[in-house]
Amino acid sequence: MQQLNFIDMDQDIECNSSLPSDTNLNLIESADDVDLLSTVIQEKLNIKIEVQPLEQVIKNILAQPRATPINSEARLNCLQQLSYGFSIALKSFEPKGPVELITEFDLFLYLKGYEKYVVELAKSLMYCKQFAELPLADKLILFKYIRPIIYNIERHYTSIVYFGTNMDDLRMLLDDTTAIDVLTTIRLKAFKIEDLTETLR
Repeated sequence: MQQLNFIDMDQDIECNSSLPSDTNLNLIESADDVDLLSTVIQEKLNIKIEVQPLEQVIKNILAQPRATPINSEARLNCLQQLSYGFSIALKSFEPKGPVELITEFDLFLYLKGYEKYVVELAKSLMYCKQFAELPLADKLILFKYIRPIIYNIERHYTSIVYFGTNMDDLRMLLDDTTAIDVLTTIRLKAFKIEDLTETLR
């Protein structure tokens, strides 16, 4: 069966170590994708993160044979259907209150935010009739490859809507409560392996 491969590692978790508190993570080029975090964790701890429960949630959403109904009297083409789905997803990502600019990167919060993103992306794609009627294997392949692209666009778009269009303002939202300045070196907050695996269950 097609694997989504959200986070790929080499070995099973066999230790309870944590990253050194002085570990620095520069996010200038890779704040857009959780795959960077996979690389960091793999290099520092050589572990495997189990994400099967999240993959199953995504598969259950994409396995539906029909598109999610759209409450509209107009007949929408496939791009309009996708736009409708994306607009619903975008509303769920918008900050509802103040946003904190952080200098210490919390992996748990980031993964929770990314988990929310992939679920909402899967739901939004299912508004498109042409996508929904594809075989599940094809939908999983498309989802795997468009996931980081849409995430990149969504994070930049949502950040611009919230912070404005000043070209010198390089703040980027991590989720609906925190943001980073992409020109600042970010410290990766120390964590325990058992806490990380519990977060992803």
